Amino acid sequence: MARNIPVIRLKITHEMKWTVYDLTMRNDADRMIAKITRQEAIAILEREPLRHFTMRSLLNGTRSVEIYASGACLLAKDSDSVDGFSFLAVDAEQRCELLLPLITGEEELIHVQGDKAAEFIRRTFRTGHDANCIQLYLPDSIPVMDNTDGIVDLKPEDAEYILSHYDHKDVTTVEYLRSRIRSAPAVGVKVDGILAGFVMTHEELTMGVMQVLPEYRRLGLATRLNAALVLRMRALGHPCLVEIVQGNTASLALAKAVGYVPLQKTHWIHLRHET
Repeated sequence: MARNIPVIRLKITHEMKWTVYDLTMRNDADRMIAKITRQEAIAILEREPLRHFTMRSLLNGTRSVEIYASGACLLAKDSDSVDGFSFLAVDAEQRCELLLPLITGEEELIHVQGDKAAEFIRRTFRTGHDANCIQLYLPDSIPVMDNTDGIVDLKPEDAEYILSHYDHKDVTTVEYLRSRIRSAPAVGVKVDGILAGFVMTHEELTMGVMQVLPEYRRLGLATRLNAALVLRMRALGHPCLVEIVQGNTASLALAKAVGYVPLQKTHWIHLRHET
């Protein structure tokens, strides 16, 4: 597995303010905004469990949220956070137009399913950096090697070391890394006692922050890290998903060689707000 497969060049924090997600099974004629419970939202998302896994992961967490539905869209407001990111997927532009005005704040990062919805967001808001990605998953039928040589479970105190050696330290923080290590599987690989590589998951439980230090590359360590995290995720009953920037043809080819299957196009869109 290439070291940079899960990497997205955006500032990812552990804060989420809004979540907007596709609920295509709802009545398209419904133009009203209805408040629904977390349980109702999860029940709807579970009708397409793989496609909506990231949203379900967030709602299954401990965040205090208010959830609203309009037509084919769902919005969940995280009342505890100051800024953060959102999830949005729609089949038609008019399905989210009632909810979009509710997205406010100094800073927003929106995760969008599908090109059409992403185009609508870009027309609606002033946007900054975009990362156009392909989300892939590893079917449970695909075996991975169980090679534990050098594999260790990361500890919160490893966060500073990880950040200091991470190529994309500008898009994360020590606090975020610590929170991910505490919350979900996070593994490293040691060579001669040195932590030579690491990988963990983001808050929505997609694999990320994968890195092998330059002097230890081409030793198969990234493949070993991927396998170790996959085994831990499967043991918890979670699917294994990654997101790769569409132009990263090398990482896409390597992911597919391991057995990852394209699931859907996604976009990470950073919004810029007037001050």
